[in-house]
Amino acid sequence: MISLNNYCNGKRISIYGAGNWGRMLAIYLIEKEVAVDSFVVSSMRLYATREILEIPVKTIDEYENEATSSSALVLAVSLKYREEIKKTLAEKAIENYYVLTDEEVSEIFHQVKYKKKYHFTNNINIVLYHRVADLPIDPRHLSISPRRFEMQLKYFKAHCSMIRTEDDWDDRKSLAITFDDGHYDFCSNVLPLLEKYEVPATVFITTGLIGKEAELWGDELERILYINDYRRQRFEIWGQLFFLGSESERFSSMIRLRNMLKNMPSDERINCLSELSTFLKAGTKPRITHRIMTAAEIQKCAQSSFVTIGAHTVTHCCLAQE
Repeated sequence: MISLNNYCNGKRISIYGAGNWGRMLAIYLIEKEVAVDSFVVSSMRLYATREILEIPVKTIDEYENEATSSSALVLAVSLKYREEIKKTLAEKAIENYYVLTDEEVSEIFHQVKYKKKYHFTNNINIVLYHRVADLPIDPRHLSISPRRFEMQLKYFKAHCSMIRTEDDWDDRKSLAITFDDGHYDFCSNVLPLLEKYEVPATVFITTGLIGKEAELWGDELERILYINDYRRQRFEIWGQLFFLGSESERFSSMIRLRNMLKNMPSDERINCLSELSTFLKAGTKPRITHRIMTAAEIQKCAQSSFVTIGAHTVTHCCLAQE
């Protein structure tokens, strides 16, 4: 992070991108006691608020009009958007900016602690989960233990007004719980606790893997890179070099590969994962611990008065690419 820190030193920092990367970078800088002047977006059309994390949101035109010699612009966007944004900056003759790389995103991911209180102006909060299970390998931190989840449910029940995603939301200070993907542990570990504490939740299910011995493509990529004991420290595929020598290098390689795969059509992604698995001699079968719920398990959840079933696409695709 030396290059990014040097670029930001003594400047008014604006972050181009208010999505996951931009917000994570903002929190990283805040925890480093570095002030963030604004988020910059191409258009306000997708934003209902002019503040995120109590940081102003500005359009690129507003940034251009207010920029001074001490302004520093950091592009915290995925590869898909970088060239388009660079073209926009060139048209506006904005040359002073820094592009956050996938490797730096990986490093920030490992350093952000989320130890401070980050304020939001809206009263309704959505707590997003993926899994509640004790997993031996979880590099993306998508799971929490059943014990910790139960502690959180007890806290929510005592301190929050719980609402459902399908409710008519009003201005009360409320909280809704959602789960993405629909892994089997929603039925085995989450459902009993929701009913025990009478807390509602919505589970959004990826339907294409129901009843199949297969993993979501993100889980499959994780399995290919983490489960097998590789002797090689690096490998080259599709014209790019990837490293596996350390945990940080392996995670960075996974993030880079994930960004490449995310932007592909489903059939091409499946073929590339198969090619990668063959190339790295990843012979392990899909993990039973990463299967999607069966139809019977989904029906059991749907019968609960505390569960709402929602859609999470068929192939776990990137909707922006469809």
